[in-house]
Amino acid sequence: MHPQDPTSPATELTSSRPAPCGVAPSPSPWPWLLAFAALGVLCLALCWREEVDPDVHFHLLAGELTLDRGAPVTENLFTHPHQGRPFINHEWLFQLILAAFHRLLGPAGVGLLKALAILGTFSLLALPALRRGGAPITAWLLLPILLLASGRFHARPEVLSLLCLAAALAISERLMVGVSIAGDAERSAERRGGVALGLL
Repeated sequence: MHPQDPTSPATELTSSRPAPCGVAPSPSPWPWLLAFAALGVLCLALCWREEVDPDVHFHLLAGELTLDRGAPVTENLFTHPHQGRPFINHEWLFQLILAAFHRLLGPAGVGLLKALAILGTFSLLALPALRRGGAPITAWLLLPILLLASGRFHARPEVLSLLCLAAALAISERLMVGVSIAGDAERSAERRGGVALGLL
């Protein structure tokens, strides 16, 4: 047998056959990348500003003392009427992280910490749609929400609380998907078992 001529009509018909049915082309990642890039730029623009909340300076000073002492601040050192009185500093971890960013990068580090926390929060909110093959419009819809919530973007513990909440929701959603898949597999196995018993 002679090899088929690549210019023959049979070869043209074979090469022009469409892709098998049921095989969908993989979506382009560029719309999602552009949406996340816009989200990141907006986060930086909203978080890179002067801090006017007085609580920020309290947390920063407490974090600096924590770094110097090697232990969280557990007594009131900043108000005259309650000087030296003990208090439960349940925000020491955030204070430590804030002071570390400030020592490394100065005031810019405070803005960077806020931007990373807020960007991580909104990225985790968009993650389920990305994982399930949803439309990139999901990430774009987060932009007006980001603008509405920007009034609370201060270097305070709640920015890390929001990040932890979004992470917990993402993990819960992932676990629920796993439970749903396991439940579907179990029900399918039960149906197959019932069919087998009926045939016996």
